[in-house]
Amino acid sequence: MIHLNSEVTSLISEGPWIFAGVKNAVKGWNIQTGADVTLDGPKRQVLSLNVGNDILLAGAEDGVIYAWRYSSDPKPESPFELVATLSGHTKPVVCLAIGCYKMLYSGSMDHSIKVWDLDTLQCTMTLNGHTDVVTSLICWED
Repeated sequence: MIHLNSEVTSLISEGPWIFAGVKNAVKGWNIQTGADVTLDGPKRQVLSLNVGNDILLAGAEDGVIYAWRYSSDPKPESPFELVATLSGHTKPVVCLAIGCYKMLYSGSMDHSIKVWDLDTLQCTMTLNGHTDVVTSLICWED
């Protein structure tokens, strides 16, 4: 049992790592080595997590998606490096989904879905038309 002194609003496992979205950070634990890390950067609560193209992605309450890559030459304090902040949503990012062709889809309280290219980490499209919060996304095949 781990006490984080913060509400956990998202949880994901990837390989030997378990990640939890908390206020102002993502906490990570390697279940093979026992290592633990705190990935700083997010502002306010981290609401969604996903992994795609070897990048850990965190959607936060500040409307930004934070992207960390595992470093093959890790620093002593953390094997993860913040490589990008994806801005474009005007309200909290509450869900993330990975699709084929290395695409990331983000749903937000701003009633939109944004489509991001995971190679360039750039927004390629915004889907408007929802009348309320986009709370979940799923991608399959094409």
